[in-house]
Amino acid sequence: MDRIRNHAWASVGRACGFGALAIGTAMIGAVALPAVAAKIGAAATALMAAILLLKAVNAPKQPYRRTELWIMLDRDHGLPEAHAQRILMGTLQECYVRSAKVAIAVALALWIVGFFLGLAGF
Repeated sequence: MDRIRNHAWASVGRACGFGALAIGTAMIGAVALPAVAAKIGAAATALMAAILLLKAVNAPKQPYRRTELWIMLDRDHGLPEAHAQRILMGTLQECYVRSAKVAIAVALALWIVGFFLGLAGF
C-alpha cells in the first residue's frame, strides 16, 4: 500500500510542480507590479485548487488503468482485481484533496500579500 501511495503522491506532486512553475513564471512576468504579481499568483493557485478538487470528485469514476499511477506501478498493483479500482482511485483522490488544501492555503496567503502590497501602494 505504501508503494501505491508513494507513486500517487509522485504523480500528483509532479503535476502540481509543473503548475507551480507556470504560476511562478506568470508572477515573475509581473514583478514590476508586486501587488498584481501576488494577485495573479493567488488567482492561478486558486484555479489549480479548483481543478484538483474537480479531479478528486471525478477520481472514483475514472478507470484506474487510464491513469499515470497505473503506468508508474508498471501495470502491476498487486491487489485483488475486485478492490483495485476502489483502492487506487481512493488513494489518488486523497492525494488530490490534500494537494488542493495546500493550494488553497497558498492562494489565501498570496491574496493577503497582494492586499497588503496594494495598500502600501506597490
